[in-house]
Amino acid sequence: MEKNLLETLEVTNEFIINIIEKLVDTATSFQSSDDSQGFNKLILLIDDLLLLNEALESINTSVNEQIFNMNIINNILIEFNEALENNDIVMISDLLEYEVRPFLGMISDNINGIIKGN
Repeated sequence: MEKNLLETLEVTNEFIINIIEKLVDTATSFQSSDDSQGFNKLILLIDDLLLLNEALESINTSVNEQIFNMNIINNILIEFNEALENNDIVMISDLLEYEVRPFLGMISDNINGIIKGN
């Protein structure tokens, strides 16, 4: 694997770890009924997820194969949009905790496997 791609994977993995920390903080805000703070954090988190989506698509393009399933993150973003439109705080918190966090963990594990395999 070329050095540039390996560095991209490492940076992407660090970004994922940062997103997970933000995700936990955002979910905690919602769970403690600090909805205003939670929504402010959620906006930044969604921006990070969109950037991650671009990074993963770029990695897929670089290796000419579908290493990361982009449909999952796109579906999560659609569900976020629905929850936001309905002002459904419970759904937002559940998405963060039970869908986004495990998904990011899986992506991070996949990246670590790729890095260690080289």
